[in-house]
Amino acid sequence: IYLCGDGDRWIKRGLEFLPKSVFVLDLFHLDKYLVAALGKDKGAYGEIWAALRRGDRVGVEKVLKGAARKAETPGRRKAVRDCRR
Repeated sequence: IYLCGDGDRWIKRGLEFLPKSVFVLDLFHLDKYLVAALGKDKGAYGEIWAALRRGDRVGVEKVLKGAARKAETPGRRKAVRDCRR
């Protein structure tokens, strides 16, 4: 069973009640977190979606680490941290 949602605690608590269930972040919220973390960097945005489609966790982490290095404001750094969780 897949529990799909925005990642809020109350949704993830459903994992406690449904044995063998797995949490999956819904695509709307995934995209929202990616846009907040990557801003207008279209290259990084395309690269991270390609990595996600391949199931390449290392590639995703590489893009997010690059975004963290490039983050110029506290808000953008927080967005990258939030996206990585």
